[in-house]
Amino acid sequence: MMFIIDHCANHFIFVNLRFTIIMEGGRGRSAGRGRGRGRGYSAPKPPAEETTRISSAPTGRGFSGRGARPVRRSPSPPRPTAAGDEARYGRSRQRGGGVAAEPGAAAAQLVEDMSQVKISQGRGRTDARPSRVADMFVNTIPENARSDPKYSFTGTFGEPINVVSNSAMMQSNLQIPVYQYMVEFNPPLDIKKVRRGIVYDKFKDELGSHFIFDGTTLFSPNRIDDKTVMVDHTYQDSTTKHSVFIKMTGKVFLNSLEFNRVLNLLINKSLRKLDYVEIGRSHYDMKQPIKLQNHPLQFLKGYSTSAIDCDAGVCLTTDVSFRLVHTSNILNKIFDLKNNLSRRRLNPNDLRTEYRKEVADMLVGAIISTSYNDKHYKISSISFDESPKSTFEARGKEISYIQYYKQHYNVDIKDHDQILLVHEPNARERRSGLRSSIKLVPELCLLTGMTDAIRRDMGLMRDLDQYTKEGPGPRVRGIQDLFRKLKSNPEIVKEWNYWGLQVPNDLLNIKARRLPAVTVSFNPDAKSAPFQYNRDKCDWGAMFRGQPLKETVALNDFLYIYSSRDAQNANEFYKHLVNVGRPLGIQFGNCQKLELQQAYAKNILQEINNNITPRTNMVFVILPDQNSARYVAIKNRLCVENRPIPSQCVTSRVISRPKGIQSVATKVMLQVNVKLGGDIWYIDFPKRTQKMMVCGIDSYHDTSSPKRSVCGFVASLNYTFSRYHSRVCFQTHGQEIADGLYTCFDRALEEYAKVNREYPESVVVFRDGVGDGMLNLVKTVEVAALNRVIEEKARKIELAVVVVNKRINQRFFISENNRLENPKPGTVVDNTVTRQMLRLGFFLVPQCTRQGTVTPTYYNIVHNTTFLDPDKFQSLAFKLCHLYYNWPGTIRVPAPCQYAHKIAFLVGQYLHAIPRDELANNLYYL
Repeated sequence: MMFIIDHCANHFIFVNLRFTIIMEGGRGRSAGRGRGRGRGYSAPKPPAEETTRISSAPTGRGFSGRGARPVRRSPSPPRPTAAGDEARYGRSRQRGGGVAAEPGAAAAQLVEDMSQVKISQGRGRTDARPSRVADMFVNTIPENARSDPKYSFTGTFGEPINVVSNSAMMQSNLQIPVYQYMVEFNPPLDIKKVRRGIVYDKFKDELGSHFIFDGTTLFSPNRIDDKTVMVDHTYQDSTTKHSVFIKMTGKVFLNSLEFNRVLNLLINKSLRKLDYVEIGRSHYDMKQPIKLQNHPLQFLKGYSTSAIDCDAGVCLTTDVSFRLVHTSNILNKIFDLKNNLSRRRLNPNDLRTEYRKEVADMLVGAIISTSYNDKHYKISSISFDESPKSTFEARGKEISYIQYYKQHYNVDIKDHDQILLVHEPNARERRSGLRSSIKLVPELCLLTGMTDAIRRDMGLMRDLDQYTKEGPGPRVRGIQDLFRKLKSNPEIVKEWNYWGLQVPNDLLNIKARRLPAVTVSFNPDAKSAPFQYNRDKCDWGAMFRGQPLKETVALNDFLYIYSSRDAQNANEFYKHLVNVGRPLGIQFGNCQKLELQQAYAKNILQEINNNITPRTNMVFVILPDQNSARYVAIKNRLCVENRPIPSQCVTSRVISRPKGIQSVATKVMLQVNVKLGGDIWYIDFPKRTQKMMVCGIDSYHDTSSPKRSVCGFVASLNYTFSRYHSRVCFQTHGQEIADGLYTCFDRALEEYAKVNREYPESVVVFRDGVGDGMLNLVKTVEVAALNRVIEEKARKIELAVVVVNKRINQRFFISENNRLENPKPGTVVDNTVTRQMLRLGFFLVPQCTRQGTVTPTYYNIVHNTTFLDPDKFQSLAFKLCHLYYNWPGTIRVPAPCQYAHKIAFLVGQYLHAIPRDELANNLYYL
């Protein structure tokens, strides 16, 4: 069922790793060798299931410098304490020195400082990539867990089960170090493929043919001296001389963080040999696109891969990926957009403004494919004032885009007046030498990915789902098919053997647990007793009919606005609202029905301003279409300007269908009750959490400003976690994030104290929208800002901060009746594929899916001074996934995170201003 959603580091040292790298003076010199306990596993294999061989892997940790010898593992994970790191991971050895890192306080200080150190701006690319790798290995384990030898890193609560992962072990018997080199071209050479060819041609005899080169950094087991060679590069009719400078910057050893990078580059190189093309972070088969019948669309099938250090060792995580490609070029889509706008009879200025806005909305941020060379670019902006007739400088000469494409690609551009698309080089492209922006011609580009128009076409979405939403069985067979392709290619097998690797055979079998079902109740004071929902379906929407809600808010005085064209449907829908609202316990007072001849934005705003009174507590608007300008105007008036009032917008298309109209009315009334401050259902939480406040933080890009984001912050006000104080702040850099969070958290604590007459005893913050690259920011900036508020309150308030990550490639499956199925809601995994040496975290599957493969959510506990242990964190997160009032079932993230996303989306997409404080204690943004 669906709800109506109202649119709304000069030196840096890594400690607590198996390898120590010392970057010297900006030159990127690394040295060191880890000696420690080993990695490896040996376990029996269960019978094949659905042609799938699943290998068993232990859940403990142990690491061998040899990397492939089985070792005996401790049943409990080792403690990543600062003082014990040097003893556990081995000493580091500097070049020519033999000076060992000192344990104890010095190591502890390094652990504390490692996340704050940046890599110096040296030659080549030492200013970028190492810091990105460093971000992946930031130690986020809370101090209490790091220092307490009795602290448990895994939970025990729940029913033990076995799950299959989409990860496979990668073992290497490489006994020698790998040398890392920096490669520079002068003048810079932008084309990576050409750089690879030149390096291979000039250095293969010295480095061997199996070196790995990403365009700037090169890895090889062979050692050569620093040198510079001169090469001639001929392009079209001109020849340019380039100097190629290669310099060794350090060594990389097995089981080090940089070796993970070598593995990922090797995997990418292997996929290129299979003719897969890299788009974003995935690789796709461009030669076999799947065409979608009856639609101008086709999609590509490929894989997303990642080699990462996990508890079981280095694991290769592989998932099937799909990419939608439009067969109609972007210029045709722009023409379609123009035609749709012309029907709205806007004045020239409004038409120009709306045209530019909608083109930007459709293309900015999208990834496009060029038809002349099959390359992919992300659109950064639109150049409305340029056309193919515009000129640019190429090799000292002015040339137009028309001439350029004819000379270089033999392509004739037909429309000489079309706009141009702009791609700004990303960090990786800048490291590769690309400095200037790239201008692209819409006529020669194809859009990829989903658009809003596609998402609104339910028939098209159903057709897409048949191909793209693969279930567990087909998904695992797809992964194994990739392994077979890698093994059947002699060149790939030879290269993997050269690096001491073998292509994986089996996927990991992991011990997991399933949490008990959560009890849901609608009204604890009524005769109806709490019930347990169907834990496999996670949906209690059918239970609302005739059930009185826990707490309702009366519609004392409200406006009901609609157009003359929708009058009949609007009046019928109002009757349904009354019929379903009263059994729910919602009382209806004075309703002012306002019929408009033309439902323009200015007419709607005029009626609102003329008819609202101090008693008005809700505004219903039946929108004739999904015009964003009208919606923006209504929401700005009712959320930002004086006299803010909760509002509910429904499109006429929704209410015009007799079938299911009663269900639609029920969902609308439930949403209205929540917006007014009422509750719908509640979960029974332990008494220990009755003085706890849970918060959610999420960010959304502000579409009105390319350098500004909106941070949504919500905080619970009651012990059932059903009412929230919601705020937003705008952010452009780290300090503003700290200042904004400080203000939001301070106001939330004061509001909690106002409602409950005391401050909370503990606060748990769920931080969404954070990748590995932002973990440092969370630890050093956001946690510090939250603690500063607590210190200034002079109260003993415990604090926990949990990073929630739902954009992951990890998947889990269970075996039922000799078939692989999705794991059931409440499944928890906190071993084997987690990274407990650096992260205190767990995977949770809170929701079910009717089609495709369910995606788990990863929780990373980065700060904790509360009484919560892993079991309690897991249970709290699972229960909070039941409390999102826009869906009568479980969702992927805790409700505070989703509420924070909703308010950030409303402000970043439509309002572009901070809503009025009068609405802060209502969920008006649902």
